[in-house]
Amino acid sequence: MTDASPPMQALVKGNIRLAATVMLIRDGAQGLEVFMIQRPSKGDFPDIHVFPGGKVDVGDFSPEICFGLGDLEASERLDVTSGGLRYWIAVARECFEECGVLLARTGIGKLAGRAAAI
Repeated sequence: MTDASPPMQALVKGNIRLAATVMLIRDGAQGLEVFMIQRPSKGDFPDIHVFPGGKVDVGDFSPEICFGLGDLEASERLDVTSGGLRYWIAVARECFEECGVLLARTGIGKLAGRAAAI
């Protein structure tokens, strides 16, 4: 089943822009480890440590590239009426752009790349 473009929140409302972020955690030798990145020293919020993420773009609603998760399920998991899939795709895109971490699965559902070994 493919998702038609559902009615979604506007990307910008006043001075607020939709954004998505993700917490990457894993069991480490001494307990949970949390992945954060340090923002550049210039620009908004310089030098602080943040979770990967960023602005939701128009192109982030792309059900054709998100196998095994449709907008209905993505929206239910995020407790939004519709358009939840674009948050999932936005955070995967931002995570890769910001820090080179690719959140993806193979065609048979296994984690792709190094994530499978971590």
